[in-house]
Amino acid sequence: SALTASTWTKISPNTEAYDSNTAYTGGTFTVPSGEGGLYFIYGTAAFTAAAVNRPTLSFYVNGSRVFTRSPFDENIDVSGYQEVTINATLNLSVSDTVELYAFTSVSSVPIYGDSALQNNPASFGAFKLIGA
Repeated sequence: SALTASTWTKISPNTEAYDSNTAYTGGTFTVPSGEGGLYFIYGTAAFTAAAVNRPTLSFYVNGSRVFTRSPFDENIDVSGYQEVTINATLNLSVSDTVELYAFTSVSSVPIYGDSALQNNPASFGAFKLIGA
């Protein structure tokens, strides 16, 4: 399976390294009870295709896009293995959900590391900033 052109698609890295509050399930991070506050959120995905136009990642909070990162101008075609990294500090409330989405304007671009698409090295995580 691969990304559809010009469509935001949720990606779900499927390997957990550390999840002390069982807050990550099915590609969604949910802020645990009593744990609202500032969070550092991060993600990485590798776009792989002969041509990739504007490989982009975005964080969605409660179903709405809130932060987007693309290292390339929208009019630039890049080829091969393009790894995109995103990170942001977000003020989250209890039960807020955060998801990682990918976008490209070219059809049939696989994302490595998504449980539904390919294998590693996609990543997605969050941790609370203590004292913030």
